[in-house]
Formats: sequence, structure tokens, C-alpha cells
Amino acid sequence: MTAKNRVITYLLALYCCLMPFEEALASSFGSILKIIGMLLIAYVIIQNRGNWFLSKYQGSLILWTIYMFVSVTWVSSVQWWQYFFRIYIVQIIFLCAMEMVPVKSIDMKVVRKSLILGGCIASAIMILFPTSSGFTDEGRRTIMLLESALDPNVVASIILLGAQVSIGEFYKAQRRSIRFVLLAIWQILGILLTGSRGALLAFVVGFSIEIILNLFNEGERRKALRVFLLGIVAVIFIIGILPENLLQTRFSKENILGLNELASGSHNRYTIWMYAGKLIKNNPVFGYGCGNFFSAIATVYRTCASHNLYVLLMVEGGLIGMLLFGRYVWKILKGLFRQQDFSTFALLLTVLIMAFSLDSITYKYFWMALIYSRLIIRENIEHKYDEE
Repeated sequence: MTAKNRVITYLLALYCCLMPFEEALASSFGSILKIIGMLLIAYVIIQNRGNWFLSKYQGSLILWTIYMFVSVTWVSSVQWWQYFFRIYIVQIIFLCAMEMVPVKSIDMKVVRKSLILGGCIASAIMILFPTSSGFTDEGRRTIMLLESALDPNVVASIILLGAQVSIGEFYKAQRRSIRFVLLAIWQILGILLTGSRGALLAFVVGFSIEIILNLFNEGERRKALRVFLLGIVAVIFIIGILPENLLQTRFSKENILGLNELASGSHNRYTIWMYAGKLIKNNPVFGYGCGNFFSAIATVYRTCASHNLYVLLMVEGGLIGMLLFGRYVWKILKGLFRQQDFSTFALLLTVLIMAFSLDSITYKYFWMALIYSRLIIRENIEHKYDEE
């Protein structure tokens, strides 16, 4: 039996737990997550010297990285290329480093607990200390630490990981499983207090698909029904305690999809995507190059973020970039589905749905969702071999 590597386990766990607070915990040397990540990469490289390898899963992602690197030859802004390529390459090196680690040496229970703990602490700040976490006159809340206000949509996306892991732990637990449902509800309340409509929609879709899949799984059917019934009770409870102005301005049926913003003619996601569509039509195959969404969209509309991962991938990498990156993600989803690990499948699916309203690829939680999913796939394979 392979001994657990405490250094890798606890560095990874600390990384996961601190994700909601990254922007607040930054210094002249970079964010605390960057420091932890670099330590983890260095340790893994030293531990695996002479034993470096790339799995078949990483092939298309490596090709996408090379393609993004080569795109410097046709970008309009080398400065934007440098800024975003640095973000991508660091995360891909981190991902590849974790792929080299024998999964048996990582205590995944500790990693899962750290994701839940981070989500619960972040939610606690917004639920218990509203005066220090207030963000807008709409009633939205976020984490405000050390004079830094974190993006509420990003905070909601990170807490989503903890909420989904909590639900997954409910299915795994043999005793006292109800506590994981309560932890999930606590985190969902934190997510809703951020006012993130994208996070709400992503969770509802991911949660619903997980319930449906488990209802067809005879061994999990009873627990799926329990989660469903508890979910109904939780919805009634949460609606009753959410601030009235938040319900009206963020979660009413008129506002949930943001169609009122489109009707008013204000700057909104739909307008951005419409103009981005023109860019894609003009350069559908190769795209405008890594990090050049800002410069490209400014030629037809105004400088702004894409607020959509898939729009971002198509504009920057074209069909080539989209297919290369999409193939990597698809293989992970297919692997989880084949293993019938519907909880992790729902976790990654939730993150991918959230990406319809957020340019997720620039944030660490997105890459951590990919890393975590791959670790779970490898852990499931090891368990199968052990049973045989």
C-alpha cells in the first residue's frame, strides 16, 4: 500500500481551502495561492525527477497550449498575449505536475474536506457578517478582507465546488450523512447571497442532472430521493430568509436570465456575445490569438470581458482552439460518466455551465475543478484494481 504524502496532500488541501480568499491574501510576491502552487509544483518535480510523463488525457491540452503560444505570430496585442499566456501556462504546469503524482499518495478525503471547509468559511463571512461583506445596493454580498472586495461571481463559483463535494460526500457516507446536506445548504445560501444568477442556474442544472442519474442507479436511488426532498425544504427555507431586495433585483423571473438588461439597451452579456459573434464569423478557424479578446472586441464594440468561456475560446483560438481544449474536457466528462461517478460529473458539469456567464479559464477554481476531476478518475481506477 502506497503511503500518503502529507506534503502534497496538505499543500493541495490548503490551496483548495484558500481559493475563496485569493484576491484578499495577495502581496508584492503574488497571491498566497500562487506561492502555494509554486511550492507544490517544485516539490512534485523534485519528488519525480527522472520520472516525468504526460498521460493520454493531456495530449489535446498540450496541443492547445502550443497553439496558444504560436498565436503570438498573428495577435494584434503582444502585451495581452503575454499577460494571459502567463496565466494559462502556470495553471497547465500545475495540472501536469498533479498528473505526475501517484494518486494513492494523495489523501483525497482531506482534499474534499478542504473544499467544503473553504466554501463554508466563505459562506459564513457573508451570512454571519453582512455589514463587513455588503457589496452593492442590490443586496449582493461578497468577501471583503484586508480592504479587498472579491468578485461575487468568482466567489460563488468557488463555493459551488464545496457545495457539490458536500452532496457527493452525502452519497459516500454510511452514517450521519445528513450533515453533508446541511453543509451544502449552508454553502448554497452563501452562493445566493452573492447574487450570482449564473451560479444559481449552474447549480440547479448540475444538481438536477445528478439527481436524475442517481435515480437510475439502484444503489443510490433512496439517497437521491432524500436529497431531492431535502432540497425542496431547503428552497422554501432559503427563500424565506433571503433579503427581499436581492430576490427582486437578482432572482425574479424577469431578471434571472438578464433579459431585462438586453431590453433596456444597457451594456450586458448578450450584447457582448452578439458582437463577439461577428468576430467569430470573420475569423472562425484560427481566431485572434491568446489573450486578444479585449483588443478584438474593441474593434467592433468596446473593450470588455467576454463573460463566457466558450465565446472566449472561439474568439481567441477559433475552431482549432475550441476543439483542442474541448476534447480535453470532454474526455474527463466521459471518464467520470463511464465510472458512474455522478457526483464528480455533476461538479465539473456545474463549473462548465457557470462558464456560460463567466470567462472561467482565467480563474484558479476552473483549473482546480479539472485537476480534482482527473484525480478522482485516477482514484476510481486504483480502487477498481485493488478490488480485482
